[in-house]
Amino acid sequence: MKIRRRYRCAYVIDEAKLRRIHGVLVQEFERLNPHYAFTFEVSHTPRRTVVAKTLDEVLALDNSVKSPIRSLKLGCKLESNIQNPGRSEKQKKSPKQPADAAASCEVFYDDADLYPEVDLQIECDNAEWGHNLSSLLDEQIERTLQRGYIARIKSSMFSRIIPMFALLLLLMLVQIALIPTRSTLLHNSMWLTQADIKELLAKEPPATPDDLLQRQLKNVQYQQSQPTLSWLYDWRVYAAGSPLILVLACVLYLYFACYPVTVYNWGDMGEHFATLLNRRKLL
Repeated sequence: MKIRRRYRCAYVIDEAKLRRIHGVLVQEFERLNPHYAFTFEVSHTPRRTVVAKTLDEVLALDNSVKSPIRSLKLGCKLESNIQNPGRSEKQKKSPKQPADAAASCEVFYDDADLYPEVDLQIECDNAEWGHNLSSLLDEQIERTLQRGYIARIKSSMFSRIIPMFALLLLLMLVQIALIPTRSTLLHNSMWLTQADIKELLAKEPPATPDDLLQRQLKNVQYQQSQPTLSWLYDWRVYAAGSPLILVLACVLYLYFACYPVTVYNWGDMGEHFATLLNRRKLL
């Protein structure tokens, strides 16, 4: 029988969690036959893959910030043709521990494709053993998955849409700021200010329509003499906009820098991830 489970989600796996997964495989394969073998494949880039024989060799590999681990495959396969001389005849005939059983299991952590995922594959002749192993590994894999809102967004299709949407929104805001609307031009050019109204009301003899027109034309000439983006020279704009810009910068930094989609939390990358966790709390 074949069992396959796929988890498309961000994940953080550290040494302790990796050893638990390894321990579950050791425990369950011991139930079938002590003659089994592990294989470990670690990739830093799609073209650089290292094959290791033990878990300690995997943990000793370089996992730097500039060249972090991108994928990890942990496999275990039963050498079914080897008889165990230490087993009794009753154990050899037991359906739970057949002497010639075939079994293999792979746990594959990968972020090389569009979305991060964990792939669990089990092939075995013993259905009860396979379902039990699947349940135990599912529990350990779930502990490595990140179910927060940001992690879910970054590990889904929205992670590609959000930067494009943010860029489009920024361009729209810039366009709105650079192109004044008709009502803005009318307000700044043709309307009389409060100072104009007071001056015209106090005028002796009373102001005529020609006086109103002359004052409006004066306002138009004054407006045309001002810089196109006169609001850029107003300190109040910066006083009001600086907190908003600061908050927006912090949110963008948190999203893009402090929430990595996949983390192999040991070595230099483990220290870097601890720094990111502290920055999350600070911001």
